[in-house]
Amino acid sequence: MRAVVLALLFSLVTIPAIASDGVLEINQTCAVQTGCFSGDVAGFPVTISTSGSYLLTSELIVDQTITVIEISTIDVTLDLGGFTIRGPALKPIGGTCSVQPGPGSGIRVPNAGTSGTIVRNGRVRGMPGNGVDLELSPNSVVEGVIAEQNCVDGIVVGLSGFVADSLARSNGFTGIRVAGYGRVRDSIADSNSTGIYAPNSVVTGSVTSGNTTGINLSGATPSSIGGGVVMGNVIASNVTVGVQTNGTSNTGGLIVNNQLTFNGVGATGAINSGVGGNVLYGNQVSSIGVTIDCNAIAGGASCPP
Repeated sequence: MRAVVLALLFSLVTIPAIASDGVLEINQTCAVQTGCFSGDVAGFPVTISTSGSYLLTSELIVDQTITVIEISTIDVTLDLGGFTIRGPALKPIGGTCSVQPGPGSGIRVPNAGTSGTIVRNGRVRGMPGNGVDLELSPNSVVEGVIAEQNCVDGIVVGLSGFVADSLARSNGFTGIRVAGYGRVRDSIADSNSTGIYAPNSVVTGSVTSGNTTGINLSGATPSSIGGGVVMGNVIASNVTVGVQTNGTSNTGGLIVNNQLTFNGVGATGAINSGVGGNVLYGNQVSSIGVTIDCNAIAGGASCPP
């Protein structure tokens, strides 16, 4: 009898699965049935409350408007292991979201100042809110993540955040959003409302296509200080504008060595934006700003006096 009681008690205790070298596992079974580790309980969201490394070992699937993984402590590295976090929404290219946009993100940091979050190597799809929401985590990093068909934003990082080698496609609002003073490198934003929103940040080696706005360096309002560097990108077939900086800001952007083709406007915004070394073709309007070097424009060139 005593052995039976002990066995029952043991079955109720959350025993964390350890992948290797202290990395804690997260999977659908422990998320739903027992909780995956200390500080987490059965049911979503899976709550990470201890700094360290975590690894998905299966897909995580929810059929409700609920966050899947919530990170409430500093210095967490989450490896998605090539798996998908999948929500109940469907957001086709050019269409509207199948559920009401609102709460319920794939991965979310809920508390301000929860710094140093790293998310890599997987896919987040079909969430009513954001795919990866690290806005309240300064110095956060997202690498090798595909965020698609989420009803709000695809990938969001906090101040001084970094996004690399990632893809954001057909999200309801912004594909990749940086809170400010960060960097986006070697990534693709396709068929979102805004492809990349990154005030006072650096965007390099990336592709934005099929969005309403390709890359937006502007601050929160037309008079905000917004600027940054957009260099070495392919910016094509964005409906309204390829690159936008603030219209009345004293701080413009540096827009150099990009290919801007078949956008509504190639580049527009602050009068003291520096624009040079770009190739512009097929845009309805080429560029507005201070020409600091020759830009190749279909039918001619724009060079400083």
